[in-house]
Amino acid sequence: MEHDDTHDSELFLDRLVQVYNNSGHTHASLAEEAGVSRNTVQRLLSNGNNLHVIKTLMDISRALGVSMKTLLDFGEMLPSSSSVG
Repeated sequence: MEHDDTHDSELFLDRLVQVYNNSGHTHASLAEEAGVSRNTVQRLLSNGNNLHVIKTLMDISRALGVSMKTLLDFGEMLPSSSSVG
Protein backbone atom coordinates (compact mmCIF):
# COMPACT_ATOMS: atom_id res chain seq x y z
CA MET A 1 0.00 0.00 0.00
CA GLU A 2 1.91 3.03 -1.20
CA HIS A 3 0.87 6.48 0.01
CA ASP A 4 3.82 8.54 -1.19
CA ASP A 5 6.13 8.87 1.83
CA THR A 6 3.27 8.66 4.32
CA HIS A 7 3.25 5.52 6.43
CA ASP A 8 -0.17 3.99 7.11
CA SER A 9 0.32 4.85 10.80
CA GLU A 10 0.12 8.54 9.90
CA LEU A 11 -3.09 7.90 7.99
CA PHE A 12 -4.43 5.99 11.01
CA LEU A 13 -3.63 8.91 13.30
CA ASP A 14 -5.23 11.37 10.87
CA ARG A 15 -8.38 9.23 10.82
CA LEU A 16 -8.38 8.94 14.62
CA VAL A 17 -8.16 12.72 14.96
CA GLN A 18 -10.95 13.16 12.40
CA VAL A 19 -13.22 10.76 14.32
CA TYR A 20 -12.36 12.58 17.56
CA ASN A 21 -13.13 15.96 15.99
CA ASN A 22 -16.52 14.67 14.84
CA SER A 23 -17.32 12.97 18.16
CA GLY A 24 -18.29 15.93 20.32
CA HIS A 25 -15.88 14.71 23.00
CA THR A 26 -13.42 16.89 24.83
CA HIS A 27 -10.04 15.48 25.82
CA ALA A 28 -11.40 15.10 29.35
CA SER A 29 -14.63 13.35 28.36
CA LEU A 30 -12.83 10.98 25.98
CA ALA A 31 -10.24 10.20 28.64
CA GLU A 32 -12.94 9.38 31.16
CA GLU A 33 -14.81 7.19 28.67
CA ALA A 34 -11.61 5.36 27.64
CA GLY A 35 -10.26 5.04 31.18
CA VAL A 36 -7.03 6.92 30.52
CA SER A 37 -5.69 10.27 31.64
CA ARG A 38 -6.58 13.48 29.84
CA ASN A 39 -2.86 14.01 29.22
CA THR A 40 -2.66 10.67 27.41
CA VAL A 41 -5.51 11.63 25.09
CA GLN A 42 -4.08 15.09 24.54
CA ARG A 43 -0.58 13.79 23.72
CA LEU A 44 -1.87 11.15 21.34
CA LEU A 45 -4.20 13.46 19.44
CA SER A 46 -2.06 16.58 19.39
CA ASN A 47 1.36 15.45 18.26
CA GLY A 48 1.35 11.73 17.66
CA ASN A 49 3.99 10.88 20.26
CA ASN A 50 3.01 7.23 19.97
CA LEU A 51 3.08 7.17 16.19
CA HIS A 52 6.17 4.94 16.28
CA VAL A 53 4.24 2.33 18.29
CA ILE A 54 1.36 2.35 15.79
CA LYS A 55 3.86 2.16 12.91
CA THR A 56 5.69 -0.77 14.50
CA LEU A 57 2.46 -2.71 15.12
CA MET A 58 1.37 -2.14 11.52
CA ASP A 59 4.77 -3.21 10.18
CA ILE A 60 4.81 -6.36 12.32
CA SER A 61 1.28 -7.35 11.35
CA ARG A 62 2.12 -6.79 7.68
CA ALA A 63 5.28 -8.92 8.05
CA LEU A 64 3.14 -11.67 9.60
CA GLY A 65 0.79 -11.49 6.64
CA VAL A 66 -2.23 -10.26 8.58
CA SER A 67 -4.00 -6.93 8.69
CA MET A 68 -4.47 -4.77 11.74
CA LYS A 69 -8.19 -5.39 11.24
CA THR A 70 -7.56 -9.11 11.74
CA LEU A 71 -5.72 -8.42 14.97
CA LEU A 72 -8.31 -5.97 16.27
CA ASP A 73 -11.48 -7.80 15.22
CA PHE A 74 -11.83 -10.33 18.02
CA GLY A 75 -14.77 -11.93 16.23
CA GLU A 76 -12.61 -12.78 13.23
CA MET A 77 -10.82 -16.12 13.14
CA LEU A 78 -7.04 -15.91 13.11
CA PRO A 79 -5.37 -17.48 10.09
CA SER A 80 -3.80 -20.91 10.48
CA SER A 81 -0.06 -21.21 10.77
CA SER A 82 0.21 -22.42 7.19
CA SER A 83 -1.27 -19.19 5.82
CA VAL A 84 0.69 -16.71 7.96
CA GLY A 85 3.74 -14.82 6.97
